[in-house]
Amino acid sequence: MATSQFQTADLTCPDCRRIFSAPIWLLVDGQERPDLLAQAQAGTLHDLACPQCGRTWGVDAPLLLYRPGQEPLIIVSPAQQTTREQDQEQANGLLSMLATALGPTWQDAWLAAIQTVPRQLLPAALSSPGVPPQLADDLQAILGELSQPARRTDMPRRIELCRRALSLVNRGQQSSLWAALQGELGNSLAQSLRGERAENL
Repeated sequence: MATSQFQTADLTCPDCRRIFSAPIWLLVDGQERPDLLAQAQAGTLHDLACPQCGRTWGVDAPLLLYRPGQEPLIIVSPAQQTTREQDQEQANGLLSMLATALGPTWQDAWLAAIQTVPRQLLPAALSSPGVPPQLADDLQAILGELSQPARRTDMPRRIELCRRALSLVNRGQQSSLWAALQGELGNSLAQSLRGERAENL
């Protein structure tokens, strides 16, 4: 039984309205399918193309990466338009799928070392060396909070989280993650400023 698993979805092209079926990968074993892991690192794993007109767009779906021989071993990247409760429910479902696929290889101790990474930061996280163990828990908690859908009123909190995360990341050793966090900080600052201007009109 293959560890990597997908769900077939019926989709409608937003341009030509063609209806077609496509696989949505939810669980990827990086050792079994390095090609899919490379797509996750490139940020294109959930990008789909219409077979009729060629239009490409991203599908919002959760993802679990299982990477034997690497740290962290398990990375969960929640869907982007979901609540914290939905994220937890989906993560539990994916972990159950992984445990079933691995059979006796599965270890419950792995649950304590799962890293949650927001989708927009996943390519950078996969491209960067690991974070020192003493900082991993703090950074994981921050990335988990940043993965939640944000309202404009949340921007001050997101700005604080980005700055804290940047203080935990070594710019030289985790340059891609550092750059992604800088981008997230810039976006949060810009949205915060737009919100302040709108309130003053």
